[in-house]
Amino acid sequence: MAKVSVVLTSYNHEKFIGQAIDSVLRQTFTDWELIIVDDVSPDGSWAVIESYNDPRIKKIQNDRTRRYIYNINRAVESQSTGEYIAIHHSDDAWESDKLEKQVAVLEANPGVGAVFSHVQCIDENNRPLVVEWFNQPNKPRTAWLRSLFFNENQLCHPSALVRRSAYEQAGLYRSANAQTDDAEMWTRLLMIADIHVVQEKLTLHRIFSDQSNESGERPDRRARMWLEWYLQKKHYIGMSLADVLAAFPESERWVTPKGANSGYLLAMFAIQIGGCPGTRLFGVELLYQLMNNSEERADIEALHGFTYLDFIALTGQEDFFNPAAIAPVAPRQIPSNPLRRFAGKVLRKLHVL
Repeated sequence: MAKVSVVLTSYNHEKFIGQAIDSVLRQTFTDWELIIVDDVSPDGSWAVIESYNDPRIKKIQNDRTRRYIYNINRAVESQSTGEYIAIHHSDDAWESDKLEKQVAVLEANPGVGAVFSHVQCIDENNRPLVVEWFNQPNKPRTAWLRSLFFNENQLCHPSALVRRSAYEQAGLYRSANAQTDDAEMWTRLLMIADIHVVQEKLTLHRIFSDQSNESGERPDRRARMWLEWYLQKKHYIGMSLADVLAAFPESERWVTPKGANSGYLLAMFAIQIGGCPGTRLFGVELLYQLMNNSEERADIEALHGFTYLDFIALTGQEDFFNPAAIAPVAPRQIPSNPLRRFAGKVLRKLHVL
């Protein structure tokens, strides 16, 4: 049984997959197995894969194209044996000490569910690109959740090394996601564990000039992306009050001397500060659920003075299904209140709810 299972998904990268495999073979950390799943590549990728005879390599070729998220799940569930799972792509590569440094972080920090690295982006000719999007400092779990709530994924998937136990607790990837599959996964993982980013460029991530990456800019991908980001917000329902206030400190304006309902704070933040229509729609939908739960409705009315009649009035302020019909109402400015600020600080210190 290997310590690390490397899951390498392959599709149509005959020119690059040798570099991807070689970067695993050169790792200074050697207790690994490499599981390559080829998605019936129409080019010569499979011939390149077959040319490797290292006994630590498992080679799988699908009977038909199933997409890379399905392939990752299949490899993790039925082929991998490692305590840690490394995600690798057939057009990317690693520095030789990537696994060694990341394994050391997980071994020393049992509360960390996944470790990432800084990234050197390269083009199809291995030329370095000046892209610093993924090169983020370490920050609290709730700060990462905030970024993801605002549709910002700054965690590079092929840099990830994930505890098997974190996958088991959070669940594997959702095969129906195509644009935000990893962001949705990180959202669920961050609800249960911390993460760490090694502050070194240990991953070489390829960006094609023709935007042929899955995250490339294309109308169909853009439409799919907005839908998936909207669906991702549902994982925030049920956050504790302490986490809501830490991730979205602006929501403190809705805390009252009596306390606060975490769901109400999250909904109001999404509606008034969340930005894009999908985030505002999520907030309205969450409020709708709260207003139709008798206990939550009574709690919100007692703490915030917000009733189902206020909700009905709110739902007439923006037509999500015909945006040109009604102009969104400008967010209501709530004046700063020292008592509210004090109540928010007390609640955070007590970690209530």
